Amino acid sequence: MDRLIEELIRSFRAPYETVDLLRIDELPASSVMIFENIFQNAVLYTTLLHSEVLPDIREKMFLALKQITIEDLNGAESKLNHELHAIYAIHALLGLVFHWIEGGFTYSVAYMQDQLVQIINWHPAEIMTNKKRS
Repeated sequence: MDRLIEELIRSFRAPYETVDLLRIDELPASSVMIFENIFQNAVLYTTLLHSEVLPDIREKMFLALKQITIEDLNGAESKLNHELHAIYAIHALLGLVFHWIEGGFTYSVAYMQDQLVQIINWHPAEIMTNKKRS
């Protein structure tokens, strides 16, 4: 499991390991390597998903990614609480990853990379609702 977590961390850091400033709005989807890493270890992740080890692996993945997010990334201009933002972002990412695994890797790695980048960059000022007003 330690090797799996180390590989996960390495894949998470891939988009920013060689830069001082990460431009989220210019992030190429192909630089997001976490889905490639998960897919390369699909058999192992699928086995873990269906075992009693799942809560442990989820917690280890969450703690590892939360720690490096807090240590490595700093949105200095933001008024957001850095730790709360990291917790939110990592839970969202892992929710997406585990949904993908649970769905049997229905979508391609490239599709997941692209969707994650689009999700990260989606900042609507308003959202239409389906609720009808009287």
